[in-house]
Amino acid sequence: MAVATGSFLAGDALPRTHTALELAAKFWPWALLSLAALNLLRSVVSPGSLIGPGILGAVACTALAFSHGVTTHAMVNMVAPIALVLVGVGLLHSAFPKMDRGRWTSFLTTRRARAPVEVGARTAHPLLVARALAGELRVDLTGSCTHGEAIMHATALLGHIRLYVPRTWSVKVHTTGAVLTRVTETGPRLQTDPGIPAHVVLHVLGACGAVTIVRT
Repeated sequence: MAVATGSFLAGDALPRTHTALELAAKFWPWALLSLAALNLLRSVVSPGSLIGPGILGAVACTALAFSHGVTTHAMVNMVAPIALVLVGVGLLHSAFPKMDRGRWTSFLTTRRARAPVEVGARTAHPLLVARALAGELRVDLTGSCTHGEAIMHATALLGHIRLYVPRTWSVKVHTTGAVLTRVTETGPRLQTDPGIPAHVVLHVLGACGAVTIVRT
């Protein structure tokens, strides 16, 4: 909160404080409603899942503001500083690792992640989640072993996910939720028994992104 307030007031403190108070007096019910909706979403989905919809919502709100005659001066003094603060918060969020090592998010950055040693349905990490939002995420599964199928949800929104798997593993890919998203496989692949289920079941969701499966 201190970072956001300082960034907003920098350079023109008194007029911006007056503007902020006027906006607060007008829109405080909407602010409380938005806060309640955000807390409800956070209780249903993980915070990282809100980054992509947040970007789309910000773009839509900006377009609506211009179409309804909001002045450029107001956009520069209000929206631009807030947008910069949100981008900074997103960068900090993706820079520090989470306690749950089975979920990773890369936002406007390149991030490397190593999967837990044991993955799969009968482990503490039954579901792996990888998100690349206008960035690159590299997930290394080469040091992992599976106990049952390991399921991964990969979301690439204007981003790139590299998944490093052992060459002996089989990967089953589902791309029903991918739009203009390329999924490729590189590296040597050893022949496996077609009757053996996939070690990794990869569900790809994305738009204008890419997912690369690298066999090492």
